[in-house]
Amino acid sequence: AFYAVALANALAGEDLDPPGTSSTDPYDADVDIDATFADDDNLIYYGTDGNVPAGKYDFASTVMHELGHGLGFLGALTVQGDQGGYGSCDPAFDAPFIFDRSTVHVTSSTTRLLDYACGSTAMGTALRSGSVFWDGAKGVAAAGGTRPELFAPSTWQQGSSYSHLDETVYASGTLNSLMTPIGDAQEVNNEPGPIALGILAD
Repeated sequence: AFYAVALANALAGEDLDPPGTSSTDPYDADVDIDATFADDDNLIYYGTDGNVPAGKYDFASTVMHELGHGLGFLGALTVQGDQGGYGSCDPAFDAPFIFDRSTVHVTSSTTRLLDYACGSTAMGTALRSGSVFWDGAKGVAAAGGTRPELFAPSTWQQGSSYSHLDETVYASGTLNSLMTPIGDAQEVNNEPGPIALGILAD
């Protein structure tokens, strides 16, 4: 499985890509987390007091959300057309992310998403079923013993589907809403929440 660089470094106890070892891309050299943010004073509130004016978005909450992805709250599974998979589905070149190993599709039975064939319509259907959950022990414990629900709408939303907690289950402004796909205007959430922490711990 592939790991987020920051997570791989933490698990290894060392910088696996120390300065001076990256080869050709000067924008990606030796970076653990890379994120780009809009710069618009009309839309973004840069204060840290939580008093976000109407119609503006809290910058600190947005940064916290993206850091969560950079630390490993991110899966490789995606849908193209009707097929679900990761990369080219060629095990000689591609692998799922470690996140993907703890996700399940729950219907009348429970199926690990990676048990579906990579590049299959079965995986694509599962990823758009509204029934995708986290099955790691620490994430489940943080959710009170039930599997946390991931965002899996019937229409695949690139960049939002799968690698977030479900937007309707963990509503805006609640304890576990930081890692949902939509940050609302005036929403302030500077805590990852116990479920996101459990998922990252898994």
